Amino acid sequence: MATNLIGYGFLLARLGKNDEAIVEYTQARDIMKSLCAEHPEMLEYQQLLSMVLGNLGNVLLGQGKSDDAIRSFEEVVAVLESLKKSIGESPEFEDALAMALNNLGASYTNVSRFEDAAKTLESAIEIRKQLLLTLKDNADIHNGLAGSYVNLAEVKIRQDKFAEARSILEEGRPHHDQAIAFNDKNMEYRVFLKNNLKLLGMTVAELGDKEAMTRTSDELVANGMVLNASVNWMTLANKEEATEKKEELLAKIVSLLRTAIDSGAITAQQIEATEELAMLKDRILESKK
Repeated sequence: MATNLIGYGFLLARLGKNDEAIVEYTQARDIMKSLCAEHPEMLEYQQLLSMVLGNLGNVLLGQGKSDDAIRSFEEVVAVLESLKKSIGESPEFEDALAMALNNLGASYTNVSRFEDAAKTLESAIEIRKQLLLTLKDNADIHNGLAGSYVNLAEVKIRQDKFAEARSILEEGRPHHDQAIAFNDKNMEYRVFLKNNLKLLGMTVAELGDKEAMTRTSDELVANGMVLNASVNWMTLANKEEATEKKEELLAKIVSLLRTAIDSGAITAQQIEATEELAMLKDRILESKK
């Protein structure tokens, strides 16, 4: 029955029926906890329990219920660490543990528990780095590791530690590239890379590094993230004290956005809805004349 509930919960979550999915996963969790208590020797039950707890945590996190997600992910970590003691070294469980730690770290970030988040994400990173010593061609591990670097960088950005965030993102970048090199059709790998670029652009803009911003902006535009690139240039422009240089940057933003509108990549309405760029809307429209 529990496996049916897990499967049904997964389907509901995929359909966006998250409240119903939470009900199914919660029932499955309670059943599996009872079975684990009655049959502690059945490691398969513990595996299923870790699965349902992870799925439940993901849905709760997506619903913004971070405190509940934290409790679920903490239980996943506890179950997997117990399994590790029983089974010994296993790449499958090591990677599952890294994923649980990554999700737990992201949940800690959501409630501003930054020290806990950083420590947990660093543990996830270390596990996957060790896995790659023997599984260097595993694209999913590279991608998972890259994602944990992005999550750790977000922690540093939330703490205004932009130099540290930049270093973390740059360390993670080769793993994005490696994952995509193994499978360039995997959309999740590309989404993870975009997350890296989004934060990197924000970071180098805050650091006032125009040269790095130029490189990152080109990549953002190439990946369809013109608005992100423009917002980052606006950050740089707002830091510029010299009127002439600030005007030069504003002109660059207008040109970038005008080209994107003409190509159909974005609309004037999207610019107006982007708070940092709304002030440029009339100027961008005038640039067409």
